[in-house]
Amino acid sequence: MRLFIFGLLTYFTTFLSAQESLSFYCDVMSNAYEGENRVKAGAIFNDLFNKELLEKNSFDKPFTELKWVSIKYDEAKTFRLITWHVKNNNNNHKYFGYIQKKDGTVTPLLDKANPNPDSEYETSDAENWTGCLYYNIKEVEINGIKNYLLFGFDANNGISNFKICDVLTFGNDGKPVFGNEIFMISEGQRPDLKSRIIIEYSAIANVNFNYNEEMGMIVHDHIIARTGISDKEPVSKIPDGTYVGYKWNNKYWKYIDKIEH
Repeated sequence: MRLFIFGLLTYFTTFLSAQESLSFYCDVMSNAYEGENRVKAGAIFNDLFNKELLEKNSFDKPFTELKWVSIKYDEAKTFRLITWHVKNNNNNHKYFGYIQKKDGTVTPLLDKANPNPDSEYETSDAENWTGCLYYNIKEVEINGIKNYLLFGFDANNGISNFKICDVLTFGNDGKPVFGNEIFMISEGQRPDLKSRIIIEYSAIANVNFNYNEEMGMIVHDHIIARTGISDKEPVSKIPDGTYVGYKWNNKYWKYIDKIEH
């Protein structure tokens, strides 16, 4: 029955315009009750959207009708990051994305790198992207090269979430590179340098992680482990009311353990 209904909806959308079809499948992949239908709608949406982005002058289309898709531009609007996610029946989230440049170049982002402690020290390309939904971009110049701090959210599995501060640069060939060793956690003979910052926290908690313009710092909640808070997890990672940050020292974003509220 579900397959029949979905097939019927697919039949009717053949009479819709490209923009209407995108909007329809965007809504279904985000809000359908059955995970199976969300996944199917997501596959159709991705195919339609890819074709739309490859159309001439599509960079000028704002796609404001796609309410469940995040579109973020660099300051000069030379490229934009387009990301979204689809949740299946197991509360797992699959992330999708594109980097579209003003010159018409379109690069698909393939979600193949699950956040883990090791990935904080790795760099990756578009085919091994640490998938997430981007909510902010901050541009910084390091040694004459533009680095873009990407702040993103990963809903993970319904028990815990991730927030990520990644780094995007473009190589001499114009291809995107994710991750850069610019986060200094500790100094010494063997300094602890990370390529990105990943915070895991309980899905019942609310965690802030962003660039604070007034302070000129990257700031996020300090996370601690507590037991007996949620039946779904033996230990819950939640904010303790204090904050940590990263301050630029002309070479690295240096970790600060305690900052003023």
